Amino acid sequence: MLDSVDEKVVDLFGHEADEGEDRTWRPLGSSGFVRAAKVAPIVVPPPKNGPRKYRVVDSFAGFGGASEAIKQALERLAAAGLLPEGHSRDVDWAVNHDELALVMHAANHPNTIHLPHNVWKVSMRELLGDDFFGLLWLSPDCRDHSPAKGKPITSRSVRDLAWVLIRWLKELPDWQRPYTIFLENVPAFTKWSPLIPTGNGEYIRDKSREGQIFHRFVMAVAKFGYSIGWQELEACDYGTPTIRKRLKMVFRRDGARIAWPAPTHGAPTSDDVKSGRLKPWPVAADIVDFDLPCPSILMTKEEAKAYTKETGIRIIRPLATNSEARIAKGVRRYVVDEAEPFIATLNHDGEGFRGHCAVHRAEQRRPQADRRRISARRATDRASPWSRHDTIGAIARCGLLDPEQRRPARAHRPEHVRTWPDGWDGDEPTADTPMDTVFADGTVQPLFL
Repeated sequence: MLDSVDEKVVDLFGHEADEGEDRTWRPLGSSGFVRAAKVAPIVVPPPKNGPRKYRVVDSFAGFGGASEAIKQALERLAAAGLLPEGHSRDVDWAVNHDELALVMHAANHPNTIHLPHNVWKVSMRELLGDDFFGLLWLSPDCRDHSPAKGKPITSRSVRDLAWVLIRWLKELPDWQRPYTIFLENVPAFTKWSPLIPTGNGEYIRDKSREGQIFHRFVMAVAKFGYSIGWQELEACDYGTPTIRKRLKMVFRRDGARIAWPAPTHGAPTSDDVKSGRLKPWPVAADIVDFDLPCPSILMTKEEAKAYTKETGIRIIRPLATNSEARIAKGVRRYVVDEAEPFIATLNHDGEGFRGHCAVHRAEQRRPQADRRRISARRATDRASPWSRHDTIGAIARCGLLDPEQRRPARAHRPEHVRTWPDGWDGDEPTADTPMDTVFADGTVQPLFL
């Protein structure tokens, strides 16, 4: 089935949806479990060409992170004796219509066969031949599901990409359907809804039916004998220095529930970390290269073009309105309204100077020798002219601060950016939290350098 902009809803082959389907749908929420509609014994025909292999496919493949995780998981299962004989230890095929994406994937996974095709043009039946389908990974395009997108929805086909799973399940005989399926997307995927046309080829989400298409999608897969679980997970809770939150879906054919992994890391101030039950989150400073240039977000379009021409680094300025609003909200939350804001101030003198850094919080949990330091020399870079007045103005323009609260500030044109904490005693500041990602509520962790 596809996104609907009309009252009549049809599936991939033009058949109308069940009459009672729209009356019985319900929002399934950000986490949940749906048991398979049926779990019947799988009758496997005799092999045609000798022993069968268990194949692995990564669809919507990109840089190769998912494939690397799949490879590591399969190797661990093999070492534990839990993989059937003939099961691939790596991804057999990677699919993406974007050839540049597959070039990156091939650099990291040279043993994988790469298919530069539109997923709708790929026949899993032809691809598998007489082999089993051990694992299928899907990462369908998230742009038109994510509220972070700063532009109107213009492509129904992009939002519909997840439905290719139903096509592949319909195409394959029961014995050849994947034993396990994984799908990853933004949390808003669970709010997948019909669209309302606004004219000029643009659409908006139907808020009154938020989650209706997701419900249909889950129930459609369940009819093929899959039990389905989904949950939002944050990467920093499992040892990656980012609070990237993603929806994880697992589809399995044995009718069992999904076992989700327990977090291994936590907030440094939590009791679990203090007691040693969990490790502290890895932090931004562990992976950020502070020698890289950081062009100002306040550049004009002309300045951005000049920067790109000079450096060869393509940047887009000004940012989208929604992006500016998220940054402004983050500045208000973590700087203007924060008792001890984390600020890298561009002026190092004058009235009203206030600098602060994360070194004090870092000292609470990280030994001196283990800190990733940012020296005054390394934390410098050319900066476009800006001031606190600009920041307050940006917040006011986005409706997050009453313009009457603006306070004049002396504009400075600094040559470099340095970070200096209150009562600086010669130690260098660190960035001591996981990297942030942008969410629907607009909050961000500023890392002003």
